Amino acid sequence: MRFAAALVLLAPLARCLVPGRRTLPVARRRITRAAPLMVISAEAMVSLQKLTNREEFTKTVEAYAKQKRLSTRDAELAYAGYLLDPDKFVLDAAAADKLGNKPAAQRRPEAKSVKIAQAGQRRSPLLQAYIDEGGPEVKERIEKFERENTIKACAIIAALMTFVIWYTPPV
Repeated sequence: MRFAAALVLLAPLARCLVPGRRTLPVARRRITRAAPLMVISAEAMVSLQKLTNREEFTKTVEAYAKQKRLSTRDAELAYAGYLLDPDKFVLDAAAADKLGNKPAAQRRPEAKSVKIAQAGQRRSPLLQAYIDEGGPEVKERIEKFERENTIKACAIIAALMTFVIWYTPPV
């Protein structure tokens, strides 16, 4: 009886050990090939739209460029992407809004007027611009805040380092 039960349990393993077969059964993967979604490129779509209905295309692109603060070329390509696959365009726009993936010019339009931080500069350019606009009272208030918090941070770090160095765990 035990021998018969062992044979029943070992039969699938025995089938795997037959010469010419794989040692273990492998699930077959189904190969799918999706057709390309875009039959033509975005540039070709822009050219086609300019050829067929230039006025409506130009008006739509200008409004979109103004709304999204894009260059005309970027707005043309975005609109062509919409014409090629509207569903993908809407989903990508929703994901970009949710994740905050926007062009730098759209994220911070005031960044154009602020110079880039130089090597060794302690403050961010935006904070420095705020200080420059606010005058001496803002500068004094921010310097006092930085000074007090630097002292507090150094005291906390020193206390933690002292604790780490002098602490001996109980045996």
